[in-house]
Amino acid sequence: MVKKLLMNGLLALVAIGASGCVAGVGDEEDDSEETSIAEQPLGWVNGGSWTAGSGPVDMGDASDRTCFLTGIMGDFESGNEWVHVYISGGRWYLHGNNTHGSARATATCVSSTLGRTAEFSWSQGEYGVDLGSDTTSSGLPRACFLTRVGGDFNGMSESVLVVWFFGRYLLTGLSSSTGVHARARCITVAELANEAAVADEFGVPSEDGPSFEALTPAGTFDTQCMLTRVAGEFSSDNQNDHSIAIWRNHELQTQYLNVWTTRSRIQGNALCVK
Repeated sequence: MVKKLLMNGLLALVAIGASGCVAGVGDEEDDSEETSIAEQPLGWVNGGSWTAGSGPVDMGDASDRTCFLTGIMGDFESGNEWVHVYISGGRWYLHGNNTHGSARATATCVSSTLGRTAEFSWSQGEYGVDLGSDTTSSGLPRACFLTRVGGDFNGMSESVLVVWFFGRYLLTGLSSSTGVHARARCITVAELANEAAVADEFGVPSEDGPSFEALTPAGTFDTQCMLTRVAGEFSSDNQNDHSIAIWRNHELQTQYLNVWTTRSRIQGNALCVK
């Protein structure tokens, strides 16, 4: 895990640039009080799915939950393509824009607003964005996840990610294309439970199924997993192809990170928290 974090840190440095500068945190303040973790485990409240051509998907009251992206699928071939989970009028919505008509996205909400930040934004060509410390002033861990992904993803030179870097989180990315951008939020949690990175390439390791990794053992729905990285080529007319998705098996009460492509290579990262 340490090796993985160091590699991610090096990637962040490339995106930040040779000067080593880091963009400042957002102007908005946290919209919940920093007190203590509730006795109840961090619970799953609900999930939602958006498909190109449909309207915003209502994911519930923003006062008792926080929502993050858990899946990106289909076609992202211009700067006008994006998917986004956001707050409007005191409610969470999942929405997007896709001119090719084959994009799809999923999101999940967890039962906490503790330490929830405003959104941080990064766009290609910008420095990495500082999301703050990995712990609160009282020593509780923080975690940050993607809330928006957009742009022309035409290969492994396209990447947006949240990374840990020497005690801080950064939102950054790489792109040789156009319009690549991302947003993220952070919350305070009780524990960082697991981290995973899964890659798939057409024909490697198989042509008839996705690459996947179990994120949580069976019976652990007190642990919630969301996306921290999206990279690769998203250029499929099939809404289930070229996909990165966290899949919840409700019967076994476990979660998996799946990636799948029939054309090039894609990679997804997820972080699980309690």
